[in-house]
Amino acid sequence: MAPKVSVVVPAYNVERYVARAVRSALAQTLADVEVIVVDDGSTDSTAAAALAAGDDRVRVVAHGANRGPGAARNTGIEHARGEWVGVLDADDWFGPRRLARLLEAAEATGADLVADDLYLIADGASVPYARQLRSGGVRARAPYPIDLVPFVDSLLRGKRPMYSLLQPLIRREALLRTGLRYDEGIRLGEDIAFGIDALLAGLRFVVLPEPHYYYRQARPGALTAIDRGPFLQHFVALHDELAGTRPLPPEARRRFLRFRAQYAELYEVWQLGQLARERGPLRALLHLAGRPRLAAALVGYLPEKLRYLYRMRYGRVAAAGEPAPRGTLEGVPA
Repeated sequence: MAPKVSVVVPAYNVERYVARAVRSALAQTLADVEVIVVDDGSTDSTAAAALAAGDDRVRVVAHGANRGPGAARNTGIEHARGEWVGVLDADDWFGPRRLARLLEAAEATGADLVADDLYLIADGASVPYARQLRSGGVRARAPYPIDLVPFVDSLLRGKRPMYSLLQPLIRREALLRTGLRYDEGIRLGEDIAFGIDALLAGLRFVVLPEPHYYYRQARPGALTAIDRGPFLQHFVALHDELAGTRPLPPEARRRFLRFRAQYAELYEVWQLGQLARERGPLRALLHLAGRPRLAAALVGYLPEKLRYLYRMRYGRVAAAGEPAPRGTLEGVPA
């Protein structure tokens, strides 16, 4: 008999983290689960760490070489047997009621994709510093649908929920019917492309505004930890590609291009910082003096960055759900 949910764990050189991710999937109140760890060409002991739970619900599928997160997710999807398929990044983890609550929401709403809020937690911390949707202004108490325009709008900087960060459960029948897969040519931002493709395919995406997913941030070696300049350049190029290859309706396209402009602006701010480091603050100020638009961007960006750093350092959010035993978080041993 096929399991109810297949949890796909794409993993690359995460021997320190993957065992916790796997344990959290196995410790769900929903017992009808399989875990598929896709070892994406790791050079450490990721595969052995993934199997440390000694549970026959865990399978490891190995890539002979690193092919990127999109390819690893697609491999997991191809091996999945569950009615629902979900992705758990190998450095993150689930709260114990996550899958049960998502399935309840999906049944109540007829969703093809259903996701929950995220607890944002810094690497090495024991307490989340924020909730992603709540921080973005979401005050809903019940599951609610999103379509393409709010998904794209959420990519814009500012006080907005970022729906592209969510990790939905996906109805396997919808994957088979539409042929939807992750774009393997995108190594950073593949979730953005996947969400857009799912909504363009007409799939119903519902969000449960309660958090059950722990999203680890600032992990050394993560793709998102690459140098800021190349990171920003990548997202400018990514949005050029997606705007050129996806049939976005006019309103979604306008918002999408605004997001692209924001990343281009942030890249200019980064270049200004590089100039100050390499040639001194005075040279940077002279450069800034003739560029009022860049000065305005800098004035807007710095408070935002300081708020982010302050929240990551000092923010605290109590984790909901069952009481956790001493020395654990949400009942999942560290």
